[in-house]
Amino acid sequence: LFSYYSMSRRVTENTERHITVRQLESTVRLAQAHAKLCFSKTVNILDAIVAVLLMEASLNGCGKLLDKMNALHTTFAQQPEREYEGHVHLVLDWLKLPELRDFELERIAREYDQSMPWTENDENEKRTMPCEFKKPFIPPPPVVPSPPTQPQPSIINKPNTLLSS
Repeated sequence: LFSYYSMSRRVTENTERHITVRQLESTVRLAQAHAKLCFSKTVNILDAIVAVLLMEASLNGCGKLLDKMNALHTTFAQQPEREYEGHVHLVLDWLKLPELRDFELERIAREYDQSMPWTENDENEKRTMPCEFKKPFIPPPPVVPSPPTQPQPSIINKPNTLLSS
């Protein structure tokens, strides 16, 4: 994220647009929010890439990374994992971070089995799913309501023979 901030400052040096430390803070918060959205306690490379893409798609980015992409006119990708691989190359190559790029591409290859379709009965499905979602779903046992019980007589209302003597 700091590399993105530094690159944005360099790109906008001689323009009217000024990148401030507030943009860095905003990018960090976006990465944290994405991590929380993915139920993760830590921010990883995926979260940082999404934060950079969000900043670039907004008016706060330096605008050099995505050219003239309009976020309102985009659609869902047919192969989201492949699209994310493209984003990994785009962002991390632009930021001159080949080690992080290679690390993230290896993670993608490990976590996503590209040979298995999401659904077993749809042969034409091209999308893949993370390995952890391929575990069979075992539904919990049904909850059987217990029969209503008769109220027990209360011992509180009975007079205490020891106290009355």
